[in-house]
Amino acid sequence: MSESTPKPTESPSKNGDAPKSKDLWIRFVSLTDRRLVSGMDLIQKVLDAQGFNVDFQEYKVTTKREITRPINPKNKNGPSEKVLLEEKVSVSAHIKYLRQLQWRAAKDPENLLLVQIERLKGEPVSVPLIFGSLLAEQRPILVTGLTKTVHSQLLAKPDPSFATIPEPVASDPVALEEILSRSKRKKGMQSTAREIMDLQGFKPEVAQIIVNVATAKPVPLSDAEAVNLILISDLFSRYQPLLVQFFQDLSQKSQPPQALAKQFSLLLEGVPVAGLVKKFSPYLEVEKSYKTLEALFGGLYAWLQAIKDKPSKDSKLSPTSLFSWIKGLSVLARCQQDPDLWSQCQFFFALDDERSPNAQSVEALVQVAQKIKNEALKAAATGNQSLQDLYDAGNADRYLQEFGLHFAQASPEDRGFLEQVLSRQFGYHLAVAGNPILQLFTAAQPAFPELQHPLPSLGAVYGHLLFRRLEALTQTFFSPGLESLTQRFGDEFFDICYFKCVFEQALPVSRKQFAGWLRHQGLVTDFGALGYQEDLEEKPLDEWITDEVLRGSGDSIVAKEIGPDEFKQGFLKAEQNYRGFLAKLQSYQFKGGEELNPAKILLQTFGQGLTDISSPLFRKALKGTYLAEELEEVIENSTTELREEMEQAAKARKLVLVLPESLCGFFYLAQRFNLRGPTGTIKVHLLIGSQKKSGHLSGLNKTFAANLTKYLQESTDPYRQGLVQCISMLNEYQKSSQEYLRYLGILFFDRFLSSYHELQTKKSTQSPEHIKFWFPDGRKMVLGHTKQLALGKLITPGGERAAKDGQPIANQSLAQFLQGIYYYHAAQKGLNNWRKKVGQLRKLFGRFSQTMRESEEYIQYDKLLANFAERLSKPIPEFTDRYLTDLGDLTSAMKTKLESSEGVDSPVTRLYKEWMARNPQDEVIIKPYKAFSHERHKGDNFLMELASARDLLGQLANKRCLIFALDGGKKNQLDQVVEILPFLRQVCPEAAWYLEDSNLDPEAKRHLAKHINPAHFFAGTKLEPKPKPQQG
Repeated sequence: MSESTPKPTESPSKNGDAPKSKDLWIRFVSLTDRRLVSGMDLIQKVLDAQGFNVDFQEYKVTTKREITRPINPKNKNGPSEKVLLEEKVSVSAHIKYLRQLQWRAAKDPENLLLVQIERLKGEPVSVPLIFGSLLAEQRPILVTGLTKTVHSQLLAKPDPSFATIPEPVASDPVALEEILSRSKRKKGMQSTAREIMDLQGFKPEVAQIIVNVATAKPVPLSDAEAVNLILISDLFSRYQPLLVQFFQDLSQKSQPPQALAKQFSLLLEGVPVAGLVKKFSPYLEVEKSYKTLEALFGGLYAWLQAIKDKPSKDSKLSPTSLFSWIKGLSVLARCQQDPDLWSQCQFFFALDDERSPNAQSVEALVQVAQKIKNEALKAAATGNQSLQDLYDAGNADRYLQEFGLHFAQASPEDRGFLEQVLSRQFGYHLAVAGNPILQLFTAAQPAFPELQHPLPSLGAVYGHLLFRRLEALTQTFFSPGLESLTQRFGDEFFDICYFKCVFEQALPVSRKQFAGWLRHQGLVTDFGALGYQEDLEEKPLDEWITDEVLRGSGDSIVAKEIGPDEFKQGFLKAEQNYRGFLAKLQSYQFKGGEELNPAKILLQTFGQGLTDISSPLFRKALKGTYLAEELEEVIENSTTELREEMEQAAKARKLVLVLPESLCGFFYLAQRFNLRGPTGTIKVHLLIGSQKKSGHLSGLNKTFAANLTKYLQESTDPYRQGLVQCISMLNEYQKSSQEYLRYLGILFFDRFLSSYHELQTKKSTQSPEHIKFWFPDGRKMVLGHTKQLALGKLITPGGERAAKDGQPIANQSLAQFLQGIYYYHAAQKGLNNWRKKVGQLRKLFGRFSQTMRESEEYIQYDKLLANFAERLSKPIPEFTDRYLTDLGDLTSAMKTKLESSEGVDSPVTRLYKEWMARNPQDEVIIKPYKAFSHERHKGDNFLMELASARDLLGQLANKRCLIFALDGGKKNQLDQVVEILPFLRQVCPEAAWYLEDSNLDPEAKRHLAKHINPAHFFAGTKLEPKPKPQQG
C-alpha cells in the first residue's frame, strides 16, 4: 500500500523577527478535496483580509494493484493488457492512517486540521479519535459543511440509561423534531436498532429496548429512548468501518501487536481500566494483573492466539463475541467523549443554513486565524533563542541552588528587594561563609538597565521559576492530604492556602489565578466548602503573569512587542515611580511634628535594607516606635466587644480574619497578634481578601474591619493620625514597588545567568573535548547506537586496543535502558511493599500473649522474621545473587517452621490464621518462600525485577560520563531520552550527560536542549579531544 499526498506549497522562510502579514500562512490539512470544501471561497476571502497566505493539503492514501483486462472491452476473448489500478483508501476506516493525519496536522505551526461533515450517518467520520492529542497541543480544528441541526447532534452526549434527552438536542426544537420524525418510520427505526443490537456493554434494560425496536415488538418507545437510540446508532455507523478494519487487522495479525495495542488504547481512551478488566474477564487469565490498556490488550491478544490453537468449549466465548464487546465498549466510550471534543472545535457552517448566520462562521474563522497568528508571533519571538537559552529556562531553578548569592554593590533599597523579596519569590539562598558564593551586580557587569541576554529567554526563566515555586510550595502545603487540610481549616482553607503558598512568598499571583492554578493541577476540583468565591472583577496582580505562564507553558512573561528599548523605557519609568515615592516621603511634612513623622520612620527602616514590608523583620523594626503602641490600642478597641464571638469562632484557640484591600497597609503592620478572650488567649492571624472595602465582607470579618476603620478615622490625635498616614503610605509603597520589582527580577536573572555561565566556563573540565582523556573509559557509558560514534575521539588508545577483543565502552540501547528503569521502579515498589507488610506481620506477632512469646517456637520464628525484615531493609545494590540465595534459604527455613508447627494454637499456625483472616490477598507475606525460593510461582517477576534493578544500579555506580547517541531525530527516541534523564539525576547525580548530535535536525536539538546542557552537545567527527596535563 502506498501513500500519496500532494506536496505542500513551501511557506516563505521565517526569521527571528516578528512576522509581517505577508509572512503569515495557514495550511489546511484535510481528507476532503479543496474543491468540495463548503464555503472555501469565503474562507479564502476572510483569511486574505486577516493577512494570511492560504495553502491546502489533501491527505489521501491510495492502493495500487495490477489487473489484466481486454484491450477491447467488447471482445473479452481478444488481446489483453496489464493495467495498474489506483484506488483511494478511506482514511477514517484505518486508525493507522488517522494517526498519520494527526502527525501531519501537528507537524508545522501553520497547519490546521479541516474536517468536512455534512451528515451524521452513512459515511465514516472517526477523526475525533485524534482530536484529543491535537487539542492538548493547543492546535485549533475547523469543522465545515454542517448545519445547526447537525451541530446540535454532534454536541449531544447520549444518556446511557435512555432516560433523558441530551440537552443540546432538547434545547434545539428543529434538531429534536428531525430525530423524532426519523423514529416514526418503522422500517428505518428497525434498521437503526439492528445496527447496534449485537453490541455488548449496554445496561440490560437498555439492551432490551434495542431488541424490541429491532424485532418490531409493539412496545411503546418514549421520546428520550428514541433520541438516544438514534444518536448511538448514528455514531456507530460513523465508526463501524474503522472497528471492522481494526478487528480484521487483529484477527489476521496484519499489524504488529504493539501497534494494535496503541490502537486499542485509543479506542477506549478515558475508560477506567478496572471496569474494562471486569467486562473482559472471561477472556483474561485470572491470576494476572492488568493496570493499563496496553496490558489489557496483551491479555486479550494472548487469548485470541490461544483460541485459534484450541477452540473454547464455551460457545459464548469466541472471537466474534470478543469483537462485540470491543465494539460496544468503544462506541459507548466515544458517545461520552466525542461531544466534548467536538465542542472544542471551531465551526464554519454551511452557507445555505438559515439557522447559522455567516457572520457567526466568519467570527469562528477569525478566532482560529488569531490563534495561529499568536503562535507565529510566539515562534518568531523565541526564534532567536539559543539552545543554551532553552536549557537555562528549564534549569535555572537548579542553578540557583548551587550558590549563595551576594549583592554587595547593589543600592541599599535594591539589595533589600533582592535579599528579602525576590529571594522568597524564587527560592534562592544568600551568601553564607564556607559555602560557594556567586557575586552579582558587580562593577564588571553592565549598568542598569542594559541586558546581556535576549528578553524572551529571561522572561521564560522568570515564568518557569514562578511555576516551579508554586509547584514546590503547594506540594509541601498539600502533603497532609486535602481531606486532612479541609477538616483542619474548613471554610478558611483557601485563604490560608493562598497566604502560605503565595502571599507569604511574595509571588505576584492573584487569588483568582491561584484558584485556577489549583484546579488545573488537579489539587482542588470543587471550592464549594473551602472558602473561595470567584470575583469576576479581580485583575491579575501583574499583567505580565498569565495563566499559561503559571501552568508551566514555558512562555516568556515579556510580551512579544517589547524589545530592549521598550524594556529600558519601562524600567526607567517604574524606577522613577518607585524613587519618586521615596522622594515624596522625604519631603513629607507631618502636621503632628517631625518626631512623629511616619515618613521619617519608614525611610529609616528602608535605609536599613528592610524594604520587604510583609516580612517579620520589617514589623520588628517598627516595634520600638509609637506606631506599634497606637496599633495595639486600635486592635484593643476594635475587638473589645467581639472577644466572646471571636473565641467561639476560633479553632484550637486560633482565629483567621480577612481584611479588605483598603486595609492592606494595616495588615503589613499587624499580621499576627494575641488577644485575651473570656477563657484564654486567642491567636489571631490576619489575611488580605480580594474585597475592596469592609462592606464587601461578611460576618465577623466585616464587623472587625468596620471597627478598625472606625477607630482609625475617628481620632484627631497626632499619634493616631501618624498611624493612619503610615497605613496609607504602606498601601502606596506596595503599589509603586510592584512593577519595579518585576523589572528588577528580570535584571537579576540577566546578571545571574551571565555570572553563572562565566564561572562554569572557567572551572569546567567536563566539555565534550574532555571526554577522551579526562574520564577513565570504565566510567563512560553510551546509551544508544555506538556505530555512528567516532570512538577514537572518545576513548583512550588503550580502550581502542581493547575494542579488538571486546566492547571498548559500556553500551545499552535506549529501549534496554528504559526497560531496566521500569524494572527498577517495579522492584523498588515491590520491596517497599514487602517491607511494609513484613513490618505489619511482625507487629501482629508481637501482640501475642506473654506465655506464647516465651515459647521456644515463638522465639525461633521471631528471630527468623527479624532476620528476614533486616535483610529486606538493605538497598537494592546489596541484593547480590549470593544474598538472594541466602534469602531463599531463610524463607525455606520459615516454611519448615510453618509446616512443622504443631497444633492449631501453636504460635506460627496462629500467626498464619490471623494474618490470612486480616489479609486474605497477601498469603505470600506469611509464605515468603513463594517469592524468594526456587519454589516461587513462575508468573512472579519480583526476583527478576530486583536482579535487573541491582545490575542496572551496579552498572551505573561508577559512571561519570553518559553519552546519548541517537539514530536520527525519531520522536520515540527523543521521548525515551527525556524519560531516562530524571532517573539518571536521581541515581547518579555526579555524572555528566553528553549528546552526539550529528544526526539530529534543528528541531530535535531544540527539543533536547530543554533537558541536556547544549554545552555538552557535540559532533563526533569534529571533536578535538583535549589532553590532560601531565602531572609532575
